[in-house]
Amino acid sequence: MTTDTPIYNSGRGTWLYRQTSKFQYRASIIEVRLPTGYDPVHCYPVVYLLPCEAGEGHQFGDPIIELLMLSADLTNRAIFVRPTFDTLPWYAHHACDTHIRHDAYLMTEVIPLVESQFATSGAKGRLLLGFSKSGWGAFSLIARYPDYFKAAASWDAPLLMDEACFGAYGTAGHFGTSTHFAGYCPPVLFRGNPQPFRQLTRIVLAGQQLFGAECMPSGEGECHTACMHQLFTELGITHHFHNDLIFPHRWHAGWMEPELQQLLAIAENA
Repeated sequence: MTTDTPIYNSGRGTWLYRQTSKFQYRASIIEVRLPTGYDPVHCYPVVYLLPCEAGEGHQFGDPIIELLMLSADLTNRAIFVRPTFDTLPWYAHHACDTHIRHDAYLMTEVIPLVESQFATSGAKGRLLLGFSKSGWGAFSLIARYPDYFKAAASWDAPLLMDEACFGAYGTAGHFGTSTHFAGYCPPVLFRGNPQPFRQLTRIVLAGQQLFGAECMPSGEGECHTACMHQLFTELGITHHFHNDLIFPHRWHAGWMEPELQQLLAIAENA
């Protein structure tokens, strides 16, 4: 791994790191936004804004721009990090391609870099926020690594995708095989290990737009968000559930604000 000297973008109020990794084909950007009046003596939770596009794509909006629309009282409570990935991110790794290992890149390179450069609260403040495929990824990550991440929030994500849906939304290119993909699906993972999520609330589930109101073409059941809520309830997994956040299917301050409020409350009460 090699990391270039960071560059400050005054227009966005962020530090930009360019990083080359063995887990990706090309260099990627790690964008960090610090609280106003950042105090290196104070330890901050870190919210990882997980993209649902490769590279610097903004078809689905820009989370940093949306952050600027939120109140300073909220955004100054945490450090915000936007990592990028050179291929379409699903936050796992390919069955055989060693240059598509997004979970390893995030956990062994992105997060250690952030925690070595800034005052963070470590594992008790590692928070994941995503929507659509990155909401799926946030739940998949915390279900696989419950001791590494503190909490995860997902808005309007295709959470019920299973092996029958392999190939949809670029999953073939990221996972390689349907069998490999099946092992990363959130319902399978939470069913296999619900215990870490039963005592403390660590999950924020919301969204009724595309996947909140539709099932996959090859899937069954009702909306993904409500069905995931039902599964969590059956498994005894405590969680925040709001299926009334209806906004455009993109990064949007309207749904980000309430989800961030709950994520940060989880970290601050840890």
